Amino acid sequence: MSVHRYDDVVCITSKYRRGVDQWWWKVKGTDDVLYATFDTRNPDRLTRERAVLAADASPTNAVAVRSERIDQIPWVSPLEPPFTAPSDIPIVRRTDLSVVQKIKLGVDAVEYEGRKYVHKYMTASSTRYSFEVEIQNYFGASHSPFVPKLHYVVRHREENRGLLIEFIESSALDELELTVPEKYSTTKSILEAVTDLEKRGYYPLDLKCSNLLLDENRRLYVIDLGVGFTPGMYRSEAEENIMRGKINGREVLYMLGRTVWQLWDDEFSPELMVPAEGTLPPAIDEMVQEFCSNEIDATWRVMDMWEKYRVILEQAAEEAV
Repeated sequence: MSVHRYDDVVCITSKYRRGVDQWWWKVKGTDDVLYATFDTRNPDRLTRERAVLAADASPTNAVAVRSERIDQIPWVSPLEPPFTAPSDIPIVRRTDLSVVQKIKLGVDAVEYEGRKYVHKYMTASSTRYSFEVEIQNYFGASHSPFVPKLHYVVRHREENRGLLIEFIESSALDELELTVPEKYSTTKSILEAVTDLEKRGYYPLDLKCSNLLLDENRRLYVIDLGVGFTPGMYRSEAEENIMRGKINGREVLYMLGRTVWQLWDDEFSPELMVPAEGTLPPAIDEMVQEFCSNEIDATWRVMDMWEKYRVILEQAAEEAV
């Protein structure tokens, strides 16, 4: 067991899977990467945020384990250096923004200089490092037709603590009722979007229906890029290696398979590993079963599966019509 004060570690990344938040930490001044988890069902989100605030003002120690063994740890907020935004991105002050609508915790629709944007900002449960990762990922994917454009970094209290991205009149996939032909075309768009991002060097690791938008023309967008991997953007080789270990074919395709399953199945449950027999149309079932399989090669990428399933989906869509 290794024990470190929370101001001696930096949170590299986190991942939620099967009811557990998994965290990777870097010990400052070393190449040591620690792994730790805690059950997100206890305490609940509000308790977690209070714990973050308490940890910021107390000498609480963060306990982490070097192995893949799951241990319960207290929620802590690492003290991290302020983020310096890429020079290509202009900076605006938060006081100059007018809030139009509260979308959810940490996300507002705002107006700035007569134009509408989505303002995503740090909350008590955020870390500066995760915010920095999201800025860099939006910046790196700025030319993708499947990602809303990043326009500004937002400064608040002398720190860069938010970002303004393109506002798109849209709805998340889990809020829509789509026809069968629309579900086929949306499934194809999801595969195309992930393939496009992979080719640009970004691997989305938080793919789910709530992070996928459809506009009024049924065009797909990927949002919430805070959990993902872009080679070459990490502070050390140790940090990049731990992220490389998370983007193997099993992980990315598993998340993609579950997203497609959720799109097609109103009874989708995150507790289940695979859909019940006969739940999904044959073409979709084949894809979900393959993507969620533990036997899939770890080196496979979504772009390797694109042509195969593009043809299958197009044929199934024509038959559905």
